[in-house]
Amino acid sequence: MNVSHSPISPMIPEHGLFWDGFPLFHIHDFSPDFSGKIFFVLGQGLGDHLNGFRAIFEIRLRFQKASLIVYADLRWEELVRRMDGVEIRWFPKALEVRSKEGTNDPYALAHSEIRKEMDAAPASSFLGYDHFPMPDRHARGEATIQATLRTVGLSLGKHLRPFVPMKKSDLLWADEFLKRNGLQSGSYAVIAPYTWENKRWPKDFFSITIDLLYRKLGIRSLVIAYPEMGTFENEGALCAYDLSLSQIAALLSRSGVYLGLDSGLSHMAAALDLPSLELFIEKKVMPFEVRACSPFFLYNVESFFLDKRIPEPESVFASISFIWTNRDHLSSVIPLCPGCRSRMQYIQKCSAEVIDFMCVCGTSLTTPNGDNVNLSLSSRANSVDDKEAVTGKTTHVSLEAGSDLSSIISLISWEKRLKDSSDIETVEVFYEIPSEDKSCSDVQDLSPRINWRMDGIFYWIERMGYRPLSFSVSLKRAVICFAPFVSKIKSVSVPFTLPWGGTILKINSIDQYLKWYSFESWGKPQDLVGIVKSMSSLGYKKDALEAAWVAFRANPGLRSFRWLVKSYWAFYIKRD
Repeated sequence: MNVSHSPISPMIPEHGLFWDGFPLFHIHDFSPDFSGKIFFVLGQGLGDHLNGFRAIFEIRLRFQKASLIVYADLRWEELVRRMDGVEIRWFPKALEVRSKEGTNDPYALAHSEIRKEMDAAPASSFLGYDHFPMPDRHARGEATIQATLRTVGLSLGKHLRPFVPMKKSDLLWADEFLKRNGLQSGSYAVIAPYTWENKRWPKDFFSITIDLLYRKLGIRSLVIAYPEMGTFENEGALCAYDLSLSQIAALLSRSGVYLGLDSGLSHMAAALDLPSLELFIEKKVMPFEVRACSPFFLYNVESFFLDKRIPEPESVFASISFIWTNRDHLSSVIPLCPGCRSRMQYIQKCSAEVIDFMCVCGTSLTTPNGDNVNLSLSSRANSVDDKEAVTGKTTHVSLEAGSDLSSIISLISWEKRLKDSSDIETVEVFYEIPSEDKSCSDVQDLSPRINWRMDGIFYWIERMGYRPLSFSVSLKRAVICFAPFVSKIKSVSVPFTLPWGGTILKINSIDQYLKWYSFESWGKPQDLVGIVKSMSSLGYKKDALEAAWVAFRANPGLRSFRWLVKSYWAFYIKRD
């Protein structure tokens, strides 16, 4: 296993791993002439299939002589059969949103067949795609597709998208449809209001938003759903129900903006680089884990952070207005995080006046709506404000709420100080851990403001050239000590506890926290067992046992105890 010196860098396997006994394919283990079998077991949903299509496309591109065998769901047959150069096998239909019929475990037969074929040709048969994401995926803020591709050695970076196989005839059909209905390419919105009940936004809220789009922006809305959704009688609405998947993809490709939920159509919009807003209503799953991957998306996560609240139509409309106004260059106007340098694609709150952008590392930026806030952190300030203290060779930097580092100008000053000074031995960062109400408060001052979270601080200080030495928490006040990477000062590996996701984590070291648990802005106690399961299935037995103890102490119960016993058994008794 090749792991960077930094615990916040993604773990990159150098060779193929094993997942529940299946040998996994790894692109660095074979030459382009590899001619064996690579199996792909796609997830149940439409979005899962579109993400799986990307894996198929990328591996087929690199290994054209290999036999690619794809297990898929018949519900998505129209698109599956368009994937050239693969052998298609169907697993039983998964549970379906409309009929509520199907199985929750469609994969058992596929796995059984794959094991038999692997036993017959063990040196030339590998699993190339299934649910085996790397166990540090939550700490890295990755979508499942990102972490799964990383397991087999694929990192697509900013080019990561789902994949939709389309034909020229699809686009010709769409052009005729638009002509018949008086729509012009690029001038209408696609609204996708249908998904599982626990992920839905109220129909009347969609209706209000459709009215706002038409009356204030002159945008007509093409509503794509099923008849049981009921019609939208709004003046600017056109309902197109029961279309084929290829027809939906073609209409999406011709539209100007998309509004949808956590559903397969959002992944389809992402595959087409359509400027979009995806609403996350359910609180059970972390939005970044299941998001539709695209640099042209914003994700509304108000519901995830606020109890008993869903986004108001006015907030959604304000977000869509921002996207529409900047649709030709959206990916470049979404602010860069001052901490980890990712785009801040998550919306905690939005109005006509203010947008709260949030990064996957938890850092957020409150800025006037419409401002293209420059967080390139170029040199725009020359000195550190007098409020920061420099004592001897130790610099004390306060990143509490209301501190000077909430200002972009002041942050730039500190970056200059930390990067240019060779006499700094240690840096202490004082951080006030927020309450469990993770929402942004109403802001009277409309000047841009950075709202730090602990994980963002770790990313930021590392970019300045510093590594963590020690960490302590007292009365929700954290003190983190750092030293330059070139320093010979040794890190202090001392166990500590910290508030995390409504519980208390007992951690053995800073590195353990950064490697596995640095998603405190999003995490909930039930997420901890998922880390253990992923470690166990990929063979990280020692890490799994340590993580099982963390999970059990934080959230004692039958489920966490069961995984503690399993991990103990695998590490101490069932040693392969």
